[in-house]
Amino acid sequence: MGNPIPIQYVMKVIESPDILVHGARHALRRRVLGPLDYRRGDGLSRLPAQVGLKLVNACNLRCKMCSQWGESGYNFIRPAAELRQLVPLSAYQKLIDDIAHYKPWMYVWGGEPFLYRDIMPLIAYMKEKELLVSITTNGTKIGSHAKDLVAYGTDILLFSIDGPKDTHDNIRGYKGAFDLTVSALQEIQAEKKRQRKAKPYIVMTSVFTANNQSNMEELYEIAEEIGIDMMMTYYAWFQTEESGLHYTQILEEKMDITPWSWRGYLWNVDEIDPQAVADTVRRLKSRRWRFPYAFFPELKPEEIAPYYRNHGHTFGHSKCVAPWTLCGVMPNGDVVTCRDYPDVVLGNIQQESLLNIWNSQQAQTFRHLLQGEGLLPICSRCEGLMDI
Repeated sequence: MGNPIPIQYVMKVIESPDILVHGARHALRRRVLGPLDYRRGDGLSRLPAQVGLKLVNACNLRCKMCSQWGESGYNFIRPAAELRQLVPLSAYQKLIDDIAHYKPWMYVWGGEPFLYRDIMPLIAYMKEKELLVSITTNGTKIGSHAKDLVAYGTDILLFSIDGPKDTHDNIRGYKGAFDLTVSALQEIQAEKKRQRKAKPYIVMTSVFTANNQSNMEELYEIAEEIGIDMMMTYYAWFQTEESGLHYTQILEEKMDITPWSWRGYLWNVDEIDPQAVADTVRRLKSRRWRFPYAFFPELKPEEIAPYYRNHGHTFGHSKCVAPWTLCGVMPNGDVVTCRDYPDVVLGNIQQESLLNIWNSQQAQTFRHLLQGEGLLPICSRCEGLMDI
């Protein structure tokens, strides 16, 4: 994190110490206990610190760099009937009942999660069970939910905005997207004041692309006007044909699985100018902002060009412990080892408890594979390795 933490942010966190506790537990699991489980060698692991619920595949936007619905999005090659499958609320409630006792961090996303019809009852149920709930959204479908999102005690809302109005709408493929998202942000902030609540914390997320690599400062200024609690800026995740084909070869040989998700990350990263990005990052870090910020992955200035031009460079990250600490539940109920690359399915929550699926034979097989390979070819540009 490059910005001194503003005192007003510290005061907000003090008002909600539960987030500090969850954050500390997650960090302990990720940084200490996860590596210990990795070294056990038996493929088993403690229960996941974070459970990601991908509620829907559907999305109303078409962001250029999106692995799902972007220019090379993998959803375009998936069967339409499969994309429409949804887990009913009752099955999610059963899942929550199974895992609530150990208090995992619940991460809700999509597609656009607010297209899931029962998202508000689901949030209410998770908060009744005293789980920490964070939601990633493009903000255009929140509509009338602002009041309940605050009242239910939603912990963190991550809004995706990639630049000032015209830039954002161009990247998102939808004219008017910026206004809808900013309006939702403002309504959430107003509702927090009306209800005298500190939460949800508002986190703005953005991704460097060729369209915004030189004007990200304008977005940070907009974020200050809105009064966000934190900014997270990503250098972008991507793959190459070579990394994807090598990954395919390994999974086919070792697990008899033909992966498909990597094709969604084949967008043209060569359009990004590493020097322009480096200059923008330098300018951003030279200014004081009224919110803390972070770049993912954390790179030194001289590492930015290799990040975009040398796909195999892992910048010191030698092993991935995400399959030992995190799991993802797909819209059809499939439990996967990596939510961004959901090729390896461990089971389905509509057929079996997550508590049994987590250390299933399939889970152990994949963990053994990852230990044997060190890293898979796609891992070098995945947030499971460098971010979460």
